[in-house]
Amino acid sequence: MAPRDPTEVAMDLAVITSFPPRLTGISQYGLHLCQALARTGQLGRIAVLAEIDGQAGDSAALGPSVEVRRCWRYGHPALGLQLLRGLEDTHCGRAWVNFGFGSFGPSPAALLSALVGLTLAARRGFALLITLHEASAVSTEEAGALWGVPLGRILDGLFRWLIRIGAVAVPLRADAQRLRARFPQAAIVHLPHGSFYPPEALPEPERPSLLFFGSLAPYKGIDLLLEAFRSLRAQHPELSLEIAGAEHPRFPGYAHRLRAASTHLPGIHWLGPVEEATVRALFARNTLVVLPYRQATGPSSVMIRAAAWGRAVVASDLPALRAAAAEADLLSEWIPSRDPAALARAIARLLQRLDLRAHQRQHNLQAIASCTIDIVAQAYARVLEALPALSCNRFPRRGPIIGAHTDNVMELSSKPPFLGVGERGGSIPPSTFRSVQQSDPTGPLADPVPPSSSPRPLRWRGWGESFQPGRPSRDLP
Repeated sequence: MAPRDPTEVAMDLAVITSFPPRLTGISQYGLHLCQALARTGQLGRIAVLAEIDGQAGDSAALGPSVEVRRCWRYGHPALGLQLLRGLEDTHCGRAWVNFGFGSFGPSPAALLSALVGLTLAARRGFALLITLHEASAVSTEEAGALWGVPLGRILDGLFRWLIRIGAVAVPLRADAQRLRARFPQAAIVHLPHGSFYPPEALPEPERPSLLFFGSLAPYKGIDLLLEAFRSLRAQHPELSLEIAGAEHPRFPGYAHRLRAASTHLPGIHWLGPVEEATVRALFARNTLVVLPYRQATGPSSVMIRAAAWGRAVVASDLPALRAAAAEADLLSEWIPSRDPAALARAIARLLQRLDLRAHQRQHNLQAIASCTIDIVAQAYARVLEALPALSCNRFPRRGPIIGAHTDNVMELSSKPPFLGVGERGGSIPPSTFRSVQQSDPTGPLADPVPPSSSPRPLRWRGWGESFQPGRPSRDLP
């Protein structure tokens, strides 16, 4: 796909993300969104700043416009300076940060170092778009109830830090609305997670099997699934369970203890980390996908994968998972969290009822088609264009480019243009991004912002329609 206007220079973008071969949900999101952004044709160059790893990542499949630079060390106390140095070496004015509170290391020192590096980058003129995957944990009563009031306040403070250095994207519309109400001057946009793959109805396997896929951590509820599986084997002796995923770095030894405690249970297969190329086959050979989580801080990529490949889901009834399913119009078999008996009953019910699995499968395959990663990438490209990227030799030395200021924010109308419950067959509601230039006449820039990099109004014309900056849209009032 060619850029929208041949006379324009396509954007260059720096991306800060964990990246394969590290196997986490955030690293996989970074991989797939970078690939989708490259396919939009709206970016001339994408420089991925990833963590230094002993294995060489496969960059060939990313396309000629994507370059992976491994320049920061996971968990290193000085990784903030490594990020800053890497950003400056890219000579890009815009940067997308694929952010999680544990993305940069298991310790608070690593997180603080990353935030300091990003703050310095913002003060040097980089326009940052920060995708916060755990927005559901910020400024909620659930956060204080689950982790205690002190940690809830810490997460609140970290979010205040983020909104002062960049525009923040959140994957749930409910979180975007809640956080905009709490922080009305912040630049907060809703950009959904999206499906990595187009819908594909994989045939069910002949023998019943369950799949747990994800990082191995206590809050994932794997012990509850093992207890439920023990009771299910008495009724379904042919039933098997596959547990795939890497051990969470914050909980070393947890996976080993779980495995040692379940050695007496037949039918359980511990697969460990799996490569992206094998994930489709993993879902294909299992009947049900189980999400027995104790806690959830955002949408589940596992639920979205299951929907895209036609697998029925049994999931804990948690607010973040419920909101994610409702906004994407996905069905699931919901069970109370932390209740292994209810989990076993729900699994047994779906295993016995082909009609229930078929209904969930057909509905979710249709729903997921309206929010693929390519559609989401188009939305990201529009938001990125609205960031006031400055040329690399004109970095302002005072204040962040986008922050909690009324004269320099990017706003989204009250109903973002993403398809939610009941909207898949309807038209996309109109909305407009408004990017307001910094108007401080006492600012440090001696020269005006170059016209090619100054932000312009963006108009949503709906999925599938071409987007022309500055051209009137019939969808707007």
